[in-house]
Amino acid sequence: MGIDSKSAPDSSASALAALARATAARTQATDSNYQFQGRHMMASFMGCASAALLNADALLKAFSAAANATGATVLDTCSYVFPNGGVTAILLLSESHASIHTYPETGACFVDLFTCGETVDQNKFNEVMVSYLTPTAVNQNVFSRGQSIEAVEIK
Repeated sequence: MGIDSKSAPDSSASALAALARATAARTQATDSNYQFQGRHMMASFMGCASAALLNADALLKAFSAAANATGATVLDTCSYVFPNGGVTAILLLSESHASIHTYPETGACFVDLFTCGETVDQNKFNEVMVSYLTPTAVNQNVFSRGQSIEAVEIK
């Protein structure tokens, strides 16, 4: 899981390897853990520490740590650092995905975490991200997804 300014997969071989890891992880899970249902958390973090947003290496480590804290399995990472220091990153999870898009010029970022099943604790994800980013405000919604999409009350 290298972290550089352009860590998009170099070839279809790395994409196939990630897909193979995802398939293996899914095979190990029971059917009850991965039914056609999931939770999608979308958040805006505002008033974040500038240093936290501009340090791409530390940001990506915290982002991965947040996903790991939930009990999710990180299979691969893809990230890009823009000339202004903004970062877009995606974590490929066995359970689905997480993404972050930072705007250091406004001290903010968008984060989302979608996970299939009910085994992932999204509150732990937020705890790690809030600890790292130290935002002054967080606006988030969680949706239950499956046959329909419904808002979930945030605790």
